[in-house]
Amino acid sequence: MKHPQLKALVAALIAASVTSPLFAQSNADILKELQALKARVEQLETQLKEEQSKPRVEPAEFNRISVKTEALEDNIESQGLKLLKINGSIDPTYIYNRAQRSSGFAFLNNFSSRDGSEVYTYDNSYFGMATLDLQKELDGGTKWRLTLAPHKSAGGNYNVGSIIHEASVSIPL
Repeated sequence: MKHPQLKALVAALIAASVTSPLFAQSNADILKELQALKARVEQLETQLKEEQSKPRVEPAEFNRISVKTEALEDNIESQGLKLLKINGSIDPTYIYNRAQRSSGFAFLNNFSSRDGSEVYTYDNSYFGMATLDLQKELDGGTKWRLTLAPHKSAGGNYNVGSIIHEASVSIPL
């Protein structure tokens, strides 16, 4: 008669004795593991010393930095640069005209042909333009805006020669 419980008990005892630390490692293996642990502890102590030697921000240093920051903000405000926005864009455009069999890049010029006529008269108004947009808001809510667009401004189609695209002031009532 077979005893399955007895076989399982014997197998468990054999597995426990084989995986036991007393039987699994020799003295040389234990010594190697101990040396590896010592090396790791020394490495962690070195890292701790390095972290402690790094400079820390003292309260006096923090106060000095905050005073300088406030001075910069006051300087910007006293120069009138507070709430000043400066934007700009450039737009080089490649234009191809199949009917006239001509093509080229349009950027800050009006493309006059050799005989003085406009090459792209129907599509040369704002293609290839560059803009500089200056906006300033005052404390009372008044807004100033100046937009410059050389050679491609709203007056460019009328050959006025002005680079001012928009100049406006908005005053709240």
